[in-house]
Amino acid sequence: MGPRRENRGLPRGVEGAGRVRFDTVPGQGPRAARLPFAIPSPIVRERVVLVAAVVLLVCGLSVWAAMVGRPRPEAAQTLAEAPPPPIGSPAGADAPGLGAVREVLARAMLAGLPVVRLFDRAGVPVFGLLVPGREAVAVRDRIQAARLGAPFHAVVLGGGWDVRAHEQAAATTTESPEAILRRAARLDLDAWLRTREGGPADVRSGTAAARSSAGVVDGPLDGETPEQITTGRDPALGLPLREVAVALIPSADGADTPAWLSFGNWPGCPEPAVHVAWLRRWSDARGLDVVAFGRDRVEVRVARPLGADESSQQILRAQRRYAPAPDGTSVRGGARDADRRGARSWTFVWPGGPSGR
Repeated sequence: MGPRRENRGLPRGVEGAGRVRFDTVPGQGPRAARLPFAIPSPIVRERVVLVAAVVLLVCGLSVWAAMVGRPRPEAAQTLAEAPPPPIGSPAGADAPGLGAVREVLARAMLAGLPVVRLFDRAGVPVFGLLVPGREAVAVRDRIQAARLGAPFHAVVLGGGWDVRAHEQAAATTTESPEAILRRAARLDLDAWLRTREGGPADVRSGTAAARSSAGVVDGPLDGETPEQITTGRDPALGLPLREVAVALIPSADGADTPAWLSFGNWPGCPEPAVHVAWLRRWSDARGLDVVAFGRDRVEVRVARPLGADESSQQILRAQRRYAPAPDGTSVRGGARDADRRGARSWTFVWPGGPSGR
């Protein structure tokens, strides 16, 4: 074997830096190339990949544990709930009042949808339609526009558990809707507001604010927000439910809806007569349109949104007494008032309502 030839022109010890080094043998050509770094063996590579996978798994579990540790009662309730029960039962061909309901639906061009009997209230059937959650408010508005004096008011009642809660309330109430409406007419709403948490400084927030705002047509407000109706949506994900009931309450006045649903009367939530008196007052003063009743919430559309004037401030103080915690949160004071100013819809929530089970 002859002498080995090496690369020339570089100092000893640096001759292979940054390049591939070839060793040659006379008459045999170059040998296999030698790289300036060592290629790890398959066992080492597998161990590196395994360690990286374990690190990623630990990081992912840490993030998941942090998210799970956050208080999300609505999400936990939704995940724990069983599939919603079926809504209503077939209406029947000879059910009392069904003919008038079908006439309204025909004018709304909804005659092709099947009518269901949601529940009975004091011997009077309450009928409705079952529609996808994403279409519930639009269907409700079409029915409202087609009433033409018919004694009905369309409201979105929510999904299966919401309707079940309304059905149970109607079945366990001994007071008729007419009796509740008579009590609401005699109720001193300002006196009731003084009994709610918040102190006596807000006494003027009732009648005075209603009188000062009645007949006032507000112009567009800076930061005016569109309506946001949450009934008929998943409480945790905010996505529309697959099936939602739109009820035709047998009264032309939407403010009477709490009496027909027997809505309220659990800890923190007013009894039905108070809801009726409240809705009547602000229907006249602010042009409320009762849109939805979930199992724990009332949602209305506002024709004349609140502004920054003193009358609006008094109404906001009254709202803090009527429903101290909006949207199921503990937001109070200024942040909550800012959310209501300019809003085209109001949502009043009383956590802890009936579950429908």
